Amino acid sequence: MQTDRLNQLLAFFRADSSDPFIIYGIGLEYVKLKQYSPALEQFELLLKNHPDYLATHYQYGKLLEALNRKEDAVIIYQRGVLIANNQLNTHAKAELHQAINEAQELDD
Repeated sequence: MQTDRLNQLLAFFRADSSDPFIIYGIGLEYVKLKQYSPALEQFELLLKNHPDYLATHYQYGKLLEALNRKEDAVIIYQRGVLIANNQLNTHAKAELHQAINEAQELDD
């Protein structure tokens, strides 16, 4: 059950609040549970404390899009592209470019 997974991740977070993978997982679990406010908080925490944690940019952007915040999503995606470029991660860069294009197409 997803709430069990969330509770387990929250326990891990209490043990080590500095692990970006745990924070990311918590954010994803909140999204799955349609608890968007705490999901936003987790992704914002990641961007603040672990700005180079690349996966955040895609998932946070998708959540912002789902909440009709497409302009904010594009900004997050664009930041992710810069990080992907610095990390020489061409796969993530391509995914983020695609997400930008799709978000901008939705505005047309």
